[in-house]
Amino acid sequence: MEEACGLSFSAATPLLAEMLSFKVSALPPSEVTKDLAKHGLRLSPSFIRGIAQQDGRLAVEKATTWQLEVPSPQAPVEVVATGFDGTTAPIRGEDYKEAMCGTIALYDRRGERLSTEYLGAMPEAWKADFTNRFTSRVTRVLARYPKALHVVLSDGAVWNWRLIKEHYPGAIWILDFWHAAQHLSQAADAIFGRAPGEEKSAWFERWKTALRDEVDGVAGVIRSLIYYRNRAVLEGKARKELDAQLNYYRSHDDKMQYADYVAAGLLIGSGVTEAGCKELIKARFCRSGMRWDRDSGARVLQLRAIRLSDQWDSFWGKVMRYAT
Repeated sequence: MEEACGLSFSAATPLLAEMLSFKVSALPPSEVTKDLAKHGLRLSPSFIRGIAQQDGRLAVEKATTWQLEVPSPQAPVEVVATGFDGTTAPIRGEDYKEAMCGTIALYDRRGERLSTEYLGAMPEAWKADFTNRFTSRVTRVLARYPKALHVVLSDGAVWNWRLIKEHYPGAIWILDFWHAAQHLSQAADAIFGRAPGEEKSAWFERWKTALRDEVDGVAGVIRSLIYYRNRAVLEGKARKELDAQLNYYRSHDDKMQYADYVAAGLLIGSGVTEAGCKELIKARFCRSGMRWDRDSGARVLQLRAIRLSDQWDSFWGKVMRYAT
């Protein structure tokens, strides 16, 4: 009867297949074997891997056609904050390549995070699949909460802002404050040298605070950088580095109005996406000795994203109803 309904999971029942796939989204099959053995169920890692790969293949194939649901937020959604970033994963025969993580977080009027949805993609040329899936999903979420503010947070990567400008011209753009502060630290190294010093520390803390707390604080940062760049004592590599940092702040000054963002109750850091890179990809794909094929890795990554997004029940309900 299961085969006639398209619900064949090899030698596993649907309940066992669900359990194994759920566990493999978090643990390697060898560890799942040990976990199950403690409960008297002895299955080989190869069997567990095969079942999870079968379910993961379905998750990948239906990623754009099955609209998975999550529990409704407990409060009205005031802000939809989206972000994406890359992080490396070990690919068999290719060393480390950039995988992608995207996040869609919902917030209430007090700034409390209500839920987070994760999307991931294994390394791919031009990031086309990730871009299509991420932008499509964001469009659906924004349509669901038409009155919510859409905020996009990112670091200064050129590719990121090219995508943001193309797809989200009407959103509020915010460059992650901690990346901006990191560039301020690099500017301090160029001005005062890499060695610690009181003058260097005082300058950095002064302008880091101004950047965050003063209205249009980035303008003050730019003026200070111009002052030091024009000093005759700054030459060679130090001057070139300072020019690079000055260009960075000039290029992104419209996305660094942090005092205004804070006053409006908005986030100024992309910590949700940074944490997503670690939790979605690093924690599962970068364990000691691991190497991944793109196809098999994509299946585990999709299962893991569904689990972390609290969409598992919705996904498995569709498996039981529509799987072919």
